[in-house]
Amino acid sequence: MRLFRTMTTAALCLLFAACGSSTPSTTTGTTVADITQALSATVTTLSTGSITAAQRTYCAGIASIPFSPGQTVTHAHAGGFLYATAGVATTQVGAAVATSGPGQANFIPEQVTHTETNFGSVPFSIDFFRLGAAGKCTVPPAFAGAAVIFAGPDQPSTLPSYTETLSQVTLGNGGRTARHTGSMQMYLVLSGSIVFLTNATLTTVGPNQGYFIASTDTSQEYDASGGSSFLAFVVQ
Repeated sequence: MRLFRTMTTAALCLLFAACGSSTPSTTTGTTVADITQALSATVTTLSTGSITAAQRTYCAGIASIPFSPGQTVTHAHAGGFLYATAGVATTQVGAAVATSGPGQANFIPEQVTHTETNFGSVPFSIDFFRLGAAGKCTVPPAFAGAAVIFAGPDQPSTLPSYTETLSQVTLGNGGRTARHTGSMQMYLVLSGSIVFLTNATLTTVGPNQGYFIASTDTSQEYDASGGSSFLAFVVQ
């Protein structure tokens, strides 16, 4: 069974709509209206990238990593996205240098050496969205103060390569995404509360909590707090 399915960026927008701490609560049922189309939803693509698969079983995870003022780190790791949550820093990959502040993201290719520099006078923090080798997503990255925010289950893949996209999805009061299936997805709620209707299960997820959807699942996301937003890490 294939975990990932090819999907264009335009299709990704259609998939959603337009173009942590405590354990999420889960209940079984379908009390949310069975409406498949999106409503009051905005999708903003933050970054995309592609990776050649090195493993055949993966985990999906999110970790927080802090950088002290003036700290510079050169290293390589699993491919993924660095989403800035506080402060400002630069990321250098080869000759390319990008500056990131809160709400911005950079894609780092698989095992490519790069340098993070916090040139400011305040701490710089990122949330690292990644696919790692099986069992690795429950382990924090090797940084002082790093912590695991969320770790999804191990998943098999038979594809030699895949594309990753990190997007921010904003739902208005009572808004919802379109119903979707066919790609692995991992979420991190930024604000408000989101109800995930996955197959026949309703799960309410709050700020700084994560959620995982396998490629074989059918899911739809609903605002449950008068307006909400979340990050969507999609593997295709």
